[in-house]
Order: sequence, then structure tokens, then C-alpha cells
Amino acid sequence: MRWSFRRSRNDRRSFDEVIFEVLEEGILQALQRGLDEDAAAALAGNALNAAVEEAATGLADALIESGPRMLRDRRKEAARFERRLAGRWGAGLDLFYYVLTAAEEMGSGYNERARDAIERGGDTASEVLTGLHARACRVAREVHHLLIGGYGMGGLARCRTLHELAVTAAVISKFSREPAHSDLAQRFLAHTAVTVYLDAVSFQENCVTLGYEPYSDAEMDEFKKRYDAAMQTYGPVFKKDYGWAATLDPNPNFRTLEKLAQVSHLRSHYRWASHEVHSDAKGWALNRNTRGKVTYMATGPMNTGLADPGHLALISLLQCTTATLMNNPDLVSPQDMLGLGALMKMIDRAGERLGESQQAVDAAEARYQRRAESRAWRLVFRIPIPRAWLG
Repeated sequence: MRWSFRRSRNDRRSFDEVIFEVLEEGILQALQRGLDEDAAAALAGNALNAAVEEAATGLADALIESGPRMLRDRRKEAARFERRLAGRWGAGLDLFYYVLTAAEEMGSGYNERARDAIERGGDTASEVLTGLHARACRVAREVHHLLIGGYGMGGLARCRTLHELAVTAAVISKFSREPAHSDLAQRFLAHTAVTVYLDAVSFQENCVTLGYEPYSDAEMDEFKKRYDAAMQTYGPVFKKDYGWAATLDPNPNFRTLEKLAQVSHLRSHYRWASHEVHSDAKGWALNRNTRGKVTYMATGPMNTGLADPGHLALISLLQCTTATLMNNPDLVSPQDMLGLGALMKMIDRAGERLGESQQAVDAAEARYQRRAESRAWRLVFRIPIPRAWLG
């Protein structure tokens, strides 16, 4: 028995209605032919699966065929939105990029001066810090890219990473030059053996299910050998996420590092950004927005909420840049100090411009809502009132 789930162009029934009606009719026909209920239901299920498979293939082909036109329309819409956003936010976002470029050049200059000592193995702190600073510059560039596209909450999520980089850099810069913690940067690098081994163990547990080739026994033995050597050298606490900082605190965690870096005052901002990273209820609530009397859940870009992520990202980038450039007294130059001072000035101005843009967006929205409310009242007063209502 072959059942047809197709419908004519003039059929106003939904796809689900057609499916259920045809299935019901087919089951009745099967029962009339003498099949029992289980056999009829199995026949209907097989027919439904075959029909859905056929329809899904056709739908996928149709969507792919119409995809280029959809992309053109969406890209034009996105370009118009980004032009409007640049008109409102451009001054602050341009300042963001100025700061980012200056920080990159300053970090590059420091890396060139420190390279000889790093390659001789005599300045592990600079090796770690230049690597952290490079990541911070890249993440800050990602934040800027998200902001110019209208993804403020996405930028906030990357601010979380920037804050972690700034905290780690500040701790290593502050303490690695002290005799009691002279191996701190080396401990940080050695902690790679811990994360590599634990990542490999997790990979081995799921690689077959995912269709990946597992690590060989020889590779796992090598990972375990390095892990055991790190445990032997630094002790059991080293296996923790922040075990490399155990000489600073016997039970180190990120909150500990924030205190050591003297940035605990940014903890609330870090928690706020964390909600955009995780799938918790606060993140769910933060994605609900109200415009007038309408509440909606954001699925794309918005022209609001860019000021805080932009300013927070620049603050963390400055902290990471400062930690890098000022960590080695032998490499500090007056030009570095001048550059850091200029960065601070530019970041202050960027924060001001971004804040002004947010205020302008809020004011424009308030004006729009007042006009919308006024139009609604005019519509109400234009409705003719029945004479019966007037007595």
C-alpha cells in the first residue's frame, strides 16, 4: 500500500492536518483489509517515515536553491543596519580600534626587546606575558567585530575572557619577579601538561562515539608521563585549574587571583558577563527585551547595549598591556610609560563616547515611544462613537 501525502495548491490545510488525515484514512483501509491494529499502525508508521524522508529531502533542496537570494537580502539588510549603527556608535567604536591598534604595537615592541632574553630562557615571565597579551589583543579585536555588528551581549561574553587574561597577566607580572615566587611563570607553562592530559582523557572517552580516531597508547602514555612528572615536581594541588598559583595560595581559584591582582571590584562585571557564556536562568532573562508594550527574545543584532562591553574590554586590555610592559624593570622605557598614559586617556574618551551613544539611543527610543503612543490615541479618537452610547 502506498499512501500519498501530497496536497494541491488550493488545499488550505496545514501539512500536519494532511498527514494525520491521510494516516487515519490509511489505517482504516488497512483494518478493512483484515490487518490487526498493530500491523496497521506499523504500516502507517513506515509510510509516515518514508513520506517525511522524501519531503525533507525536497524541502532541503528547495531551501538550498533559494538560499543565494535569501543571503543577498539578509546581507543588504545587515549592511543597512550596520550603517545606521555606525552613525550612532561610530565615534566610540573608532576610538576602541585606536586603542586596540596602539596596544598591539606596544606589545609588539616589547616582544622585540624581550626576545633575546626569552630565547635564552632567562625571562620566562616575559614569554608568558607576551603570549597572554597577544591573546588579549585578539579577543579585543573579536569584541570590536561583534560590537560593530550590533552584538553587544556577544561582546560581553568575550569580555569575560579578557578579564581572565588580564587577571592572570597581572598576577604573573606582579609576583614572578619576587624571589619567593620566581618560578611562577614556569609553573604556569608547566601546567600545560595537566590540561593536555585531562583533555586527552576526556577525548578518549568520547572519540569513538564522535567518529574520531583515538590517541594511540604511546601518545596517552606520553601525556600521562608528563602529567606525572608535573605532579612529582609541584605536588597534588597542581592538578587543579589554577594549581600553578599554589605558591601564592594553598587552594587557589580565580577569585583568589582577582584579589591578588587587586581587581576584585570587577567581580560583579565578571559575573554579569558569565551569564552570557553559560545557559543559566539569568542569561535567559537577559535575552528578553521590552520595547513599548512588546516583549521579545533577541535572535540577532541590536543597536543598544554596546557601551559597557566596549568599555570593559578596553579596561581589561589596558590591564594586560600594563602588566606586560611593566613586568621587567630592565625593559621598561619612558616611551612605554608615555604610551600607557595615552592609552588611559583614549580609553576614558572611548568610554565617554560610548556612553553618549547609549544615551542618544535611549533618548531616540523614548521619542519613538511617545510618538507611537500619540498615534495610538489619535486612532482611538478617530473611531466613530455610536449614538446609543451618548444616551
